[in-house]
Amino acid sequence: MPKKRNSLSEYEVSIIKKLLDTGNHQNQEISGMINRFRGDPEKDISTGRISNIKNGDIQKYIPIEPASDEDVQEFLSSYNVKPAREGHDGPLSDATLSALLRTSKHTPNRLVISETDIIECKEGFNLPIKTIAAFANNKGGYLVLGVKNETWEIVGVSSKKSEKFDFNQLNQLIRSNLGIGLEVSRRTMEFAGKIVEVFYVSRAHTRPVILSKQNGDVSEGQIYFRYIGEDRLITPTDLSKIIEDRVSQLASSVLNKHLSNILKVGIENAAIMNLETGEVDGKSGKFCIEKALLPKLRFIKEGEFQESSGKPTLKLVGEVEATEGHIAYRKRDLLKEYPLSYKQLIKDIKSKIGKINNNTINREITKSKMKHNESYSSFIFTNDAHLKRYKDTGVLPTSITSRYKNEAVNYLVDALRKT
Repeated sequence: MPKKRNSLSEYEVSIIKKLLDTGNHQNQEISGMINRFRGDPEKDISTGRISNIKNGDIQKYIPIEPASDEDVQEFLSSYNVKPAREGHDGPLSDATLSALLRTSKHTPNRLVISETDIIECKEGFNLPIKTIAAFANNKGGYLVLGVKNETWEIVGVSSKKSEKFDFNQLNQLIRSNLGIGLEVSRRTMEFAGKIVEVFYVSRAHTRPVILSKQNGDVSEGQIYFRYIGEDRLITPTDLSKIIEDRVSQLASSVLNKHLSNILKVGIENAAIMNLETGEVDGKSGKFCIEKALLPKLRFIKEGEFQESSGKPTLKLVGEVEATEGHIAYRKRDLLKEYPLSYKQLIKDIKSKIGKINNNTINREITKSKMKHNESYSSFIFTNDAHLKRYKDTGVLPTSITSRYKNEAVNYLVDALRKT
């Protein structure tokens, strides 16, 4: 398996393809899994990206094979269920739980607590999906099993149930009823010789968490929120706050990405483009791209070029010319400027020199570094990732195509005759 890395990695794409192949997961569920796995809101992907991969719309992802059954099983069992954190500040650490779940020397069989917006007690081994969703929609919370509600008497849970508990079944329950994965941690504790199970449900990575099916007293489409002592349908005020937070998070993510790019290239080299008018405004001035070209452009979204309907991204190159009161950008036609393919280049050289093998010509092309000289040749990049990698590292993709000017034939013929 490829190693995991930032942006949509080969590892993540292979997992997505395998999950799609099973037919058991919707696009929303898969994007939620990947977002939770990544753990960084600024790198969230949308369900549209899943559709792109499913439909083969992103060229560079097509060769990536689906992950193996073993790799997907490992992913599913680890991305959303975390072991109890034993550190000093984790939600299930000794320090945290000793402060939350206290007893007194006078009542060792009773917790000195009250149900709040972060604690829910259950007498039996019961994990209500409504409570899990409610905690995930607020700030997270604790399900304490083996403690009577309202009296806080510690009755404990069966050791057999505790030993037989299967996190995979809980994962399936969550994904089946909520359509996404959530981060849930567990710790087994002992009070007065009785077993108490503590489950911590983290705040959802993407909110709101919505019930996706009818189950008991909950209905499809409902949104539950944790209030003090109870799980209730969310109020309009709290729902508006969640939506505002999500919009703000997205805006911050987009702005941070643009600021990062500006700092990377330098303020003096950055400009802002108005997609409606084609005007590009930078520190050194303005220029305009012809409006006729704007509908043909494909722009970067979430770090990838969108190649909808299989159409290649348009590489905008050309020369600047003055027009009435402003600057216009005129598109270059690379196929006209560099009319010769490699095959035609070889054919024209042989027609002038006579008998010569291709390897000799190739050695001269390499020696002269002709492919990197725009006076003779130009690379044809079909996707922006390859172009960026070339600019950053000087390394070309193995499948890159080059086109040549007629001047390249004359240059190579002269060089080959001298050898």
